[in-house]
Amino acid sequence: MALKKHIAWLIFLLGFIACYWRVFPGDFHYDDYHSIRWNSWIVSLSSAGRFFSDPGCFSAEPQAKMYRPILLLSYALDYQVYGWRSWGWHLSNLLLHFFNCLLFFQILLRIFPNRTASWLGMLLFAFHPVSGENINYLNCRSSLLLVFFVFLGLVLVLFTPGKK
Repeated sequence: MALKKHIAWLIFLLGFIACYWRVFPGDFHYDDYHSIRWNSWIVSLSSAGRFFSDPGCFSAEPQAKMYRPILLLSYALDYQVYGWRSWGWHLSNLLLHFFNCLLFFQILLRIFPNRTASWLGMLLFAFHPVSGENINYLNCRSSLLLVFFVFLGLVLVLFTPGKK
């Protein structure tokens, strides 16, 4: 039984890589330029405190102010690791989506004890075409982070001792 689980997860991981590997030659595009590539605030972690108080840190364009401190913090961390190599930024988005899939699977298992139904739901979530935008378009990381924290919160609530 355990071997079947490992094989299923291995097949999922290989399918995940096969589905999304084409994102890595991608570059920055659209809003990625003003909010990431030209944004001087994200090149130093010393700006992190300001992300939580100044919506002007979101973009190189003054009219594009937004209060998204966690998103900016993730951008600053990516810059520290990858610099301006866009493949690394895409990898971060892909990893976030992968962790969201794992969290979603846990949620489905708790709601629907049927493992097959949980797998099918997670596969639909993992490979739905709309997921490609969240991985390829770097500025969509805000959506990936939103899903991550919502799913994490649900997992914590659903797996609190005494909860059914």
